[in-house]
Formats: sequence, structure tokens, C-alpha cells
Amino acid sequence: AQFDAMTTAQLRAISTAALAGLDSADFAALGTARLQALSSDQMGALSSVQLNALSTAQVRALSSAQLDGLSAAELDSLSTDRIAALSAAQLGSLSTAQMAGLTADIAVLSSTQLNGLTSSAIAALGTALPSADILTLGNVGMSGLTTAQFDTITSTAALASLSAAQVAALNTAVIASLSAAEVTALTSTQMRALTGDQMRALGADITAVENSDLQALGAAQIAALTTAQAAALTAGQLGALTNAQVQALTAAQLAAMGSNINSF
Repeated sequence: AQFDAMTTAQLRAISTAALAGLDSADFAALGTARLQALSSDQMGALSSVQLNALSTAQVRALSSAQLDGLSAAELDSLSTDRIAALSAAQLGSLSTAQMAGLTADIAVLSSTQLNGLTSSAIAALGTALPSADILTLGNVGMSGLTTAQFDTITSTAALASLSAAQVAALNTAVIASLSAAEVTALTSTQMRALTGDQMRALGADITAVENSDLQALGAAQIAALTTAQAAALTAGQLGALTNAQVQALTAAQLAAMGSNINSF
């Protein structure tokens, strides 16, 4: 009761050593205003027992500066309901090291929380990020995915369910890691969303693109293909190109095709 009677100024004056020795029940009794008076150093001195004595409402009231005072281990010690209580803004303020420390708690993060994270924070979550959650990521989150994270999507149907914007946001390393079967599974809408860099990242798997999907590509996408990719196009693919696509081919691409141009 006496602890709860302290002013915010008095709370800030308590040393980290003294604060660490206080009963966890004292922290549970603090109102959000008094709790917010604690500095980042004071927060960092709290034990996991003291931190977990805070209610979900108190956890949600913590400032980004206070959260910054917590180590990755301290954050990981928070119960799943307290992690789930953090706002998207609070999670977004965490460092990549702190995010990487959220091991078993990653599965409880909502799509709203995940979509409040930076691309580097998404990457820091590693393969503990459920594939079902990957499917709900926005452009920022999709751009931060590592190849290992994207590889957790094992269903071609799930891959085909990604929006054009999500696919366009994928980094070239992820695009380059797609298997031939995955490239074939991409829809015409998804293929048309690929950037020039992404088209080049497909590499030799350009031959796995279905004819109908190839026909959906814009002139700029066709012109973006490397000479090696142009030379690798199958007779069926070349025959499927539209007049506009053929006209978009560069001199270097046509030269690389050699006698394959007979397939037009």
C-alpha cells in the first residue's frame, strides 16, 4: 500500500538494485501512470516474476523507451497473454535482437501485430513465424522474409493465394529460391506483378512458366529477361508469345535465341 502511494518522482528516484528487490505484488498494484514513470534502466532491472505480475493492461501501457530497456531474454520471459497484449506500435519499436528473442511467443502474435513490424523485424523472427501468418503479411512484411521463412510455405495452393502486391514485394533472393513447381504454380496475375529484377531472379526456371502465364507478361517484363533466359525459352513458350511481346524482345535477346526464333 505504501509503495502504491509513492509519487512518480519518488518512483523514478528508486535505484535499480532496490527496485529489483521489491515484491512483485507491488508492481501489480501500480496504476499505469506510475508504471510509466519508471525509466528504461529501471525496467531492465525487473525480474521475470515482477514483469509477469503486471497485468496485460499495464504491459500495453509501457512506452517504447521502457520496452527498449528490456533484454531479449526478459521479453521472452513474458507470458504469451502479455506478449499478445502488446500493440503493433509497441512491437514495432522493438529491436531485431529483441524480436529474435520471442521464441515460443511468435505464434501468438496477431496479423495486426505482425503487420506493424519492420521488414528487418520480420526477418528476425526466423522460421518460428508460422506459414499461415506469412500469408497475411502486407508489403513491408513480405519484403523482409528470408528464403528459409518463405520455404515454410509448402503448399503450391497457398503460394497461389498470395496477392499480386504480396508477390511483387518479395525480395529477389526469395524469388530466386522458388522451385520450378512453385514457379509453375504462380498465377497469371502474380506473374504480371513481378518486377524486372524479379523476372531476372527466376533464372533458368523461366522455362517453368506456363504459356498462359507467359502471355500475361507485359512488354517491359519480357525485355527484362536476361539473354540466358531468352535462350532457354522452350519452343512452346516462344510460340505462345504475343506480337507485342515479340516486338519487345531486345536485339541481344534475339541473338541469344539463335535458331530458336523459328519457333515464333
